[in-house]
This record gives sequence, C-alpha cells and structure tokens, in this order.
Amino acid sequence: YRTHHFNQINDINASLTNGQSEWGSSGFVPIIAFTGLFNGMGYEISGLYINRPSNTNQGLFGYAKNSARIYNVHLVDSHVQGDRYIGGLMGQALYGTQIWNSSFSGDVVGSLERVGGLVGFMGYYSYVRNSYSSGTVSATGTTAYYVGGLDGYSKNNNYVLNSYSHSTVSGRDYVGGLIGRNQYGRVDSCYSTGNVQGAGYSDRGLYAGSFIAHNDITGTYWGFAVNSMYDMDSSRVMRNHGDAV
Repeated sequence: YRTHHFNQINDINASLTNGQSEWGSSGFVPIIAFTGLFNGMGYEISGLYINRPSNTNQGLFGYAKNSARIYNVHLVDSHVQGDRYIGGLMGQALYGTQIWNSSFSGDVVGSLERVGGLVGFMGYYSYVRNSYSSGTVSATGTTAYYVGGLDGYSKNNNYVLNSYSHSTVSGRDYVGGLIGRNQYGRVDSCYSTGNVQGAGYSDRGLYAGSFIAHNDITGTYWGFAVNSMYDMDSSRVMRNHGDAV
C-alpha cells in the first residue's frame, strides 16, 4: 500500500485511536516509508491520537520519501507524541516529498529534537505549500532543539511557500514560530503568529525566533526567507537569527 494512490471520500473520526479497542494506550501506528499519493480531498481527520514518547518518526505519516505526494489533508483536534522526528502530519518529509493544502490543529510533543506542528524534518528537495498549523508544539527534554510551529528543521533545498503557523512553540534551543532551523532552504510568502519560548543553555544562551530561530546565511548552506512576516507582539520574541525577511 505504501506505493499506492488513495483518495479520502469523507470525514474520518479517529477518536477510537485514543485508548480504544485494538489501538491500546499508544494509539495510531504511523504510516511509514510512504512513496505514493494520498489526497484528503479537503475532508477532515479528527481526534487522531499517537502516544509513543520513546519512538521516532511519529505523525499520521511517520515518514514519506521519493516524491510522495500528500494533498488536501486536514487533521483536527489531534495529539501526536514521540521522541524525535515528530510532526502532526508527518515525522519526516524526504527526497522530493510534496505536502500541499494541508493542516494540523492540536498538540505535538517531542522528547528530543526535530519537532514541528506539521512536519518534524524536511530534507532534500521537499515542499510544503499552502499549509498551516495551529495549537501547541513542544519539545520537553533537556536537549530539545529544532522546534518549529510548522517545521522543526528544513535542510537541503526545501521550499516552504504560502504557509503559516498559529502554534504556540516551546523547546530548549533553535525554537521558531515557523521553523526551528532553515538550512539551505527557501521560505516564501509565509508568516507566524504564535508565542515562542526557548529555555536556552547556561553556557551559550539560545537561538529563538518569532519566525525562524536559525536561518543559515554563512558557509556552505544558505537559507532564504522572503515576502514573509511574523507577529512580534504575540510571539514575545524580539529577534531572529539571520533572517532575510
């Protein structure tokens, strides 16, 4: 099934994944290694529940790769919890994965790093377009970093276009209203409005940003952010590191 094409044909109430019947206390088992097409057709999936605080790659899709396409998927009132590579919709979007017209509302919790409201980690020519997140995104461990309202970490020629986050975001370091770290990626026509909180480290402080916590602008990897904005009042963070907004 991982290579097949799917169309969602109605709203789905996924609340039974919260401790009911065969799902148990850990909830839904993420779809992994997906390379096909899933079109939500604009319908909702509500009440999805994932509770695996010691597991990586958690989300409706644990990870997708090889030009997988995720279109028009809307998760509402959902909860996703894991270790690292955690996203409401997808833990990792890899190798040309495309996410269009999709959203997540609810709570995303990671114990460590690469935690995002929609996607935990984007890598290698992947896309997020016309998508958004709302709710809370948090990374709770003592080494919790790369945390973003929409995307935790974007690395190597990714594109985030016409997207936004209303999520409240918290973590230890590299905590951003939209993206925790943007390394060699492009952000265009995006915005964020959520409150951002970073605990930092006693020896070197922290990277925290209303929009992007760390936007690489030196060395081999360059990150670009254009035609974008953030709400400084609601985020309560007055700086961004290396933003080119």
